[in-house]
Amino acid sequence: ALQYQVEERLPWMLRLEDDVRIASVPAYSRMLDEACTVQAKKNVTLLQLSHFLEASLTSLAGATRLTALIRNAGIRKAIDQQLMKPEVMGGRHTVKRWTEHW
Repeated sequence: ALQYQVEERLPWMLRLEDDVRIASVPAYSRMLDEACTVQAKKNVTLLQLSHFLEASLTSLAGATRLTALIRNAGIRKAIDQQLMKPEVMGGRHTVKRWTEHW
């Protein structure tokens, strides 16, 4: 998904696991607008939108950074663990947990 975002130059990408249930699409859309603002202001590489990594958001810059780090470091753990723990790839990306809405 990250590579696709980079190749297609998508400004934002929301990734959801297949078991995520969205109860209210209008409320979720408003939350995503806020999430994009949070991520842009704080220059966060990956914004975690759920308690685990069932839902996450990346900007194009964040996806570009993560794909480069993964290429350099390789896959060292389950990808959600690798993305959630910056120290696995040398501490060169940031993760913000933004889960108040759940």
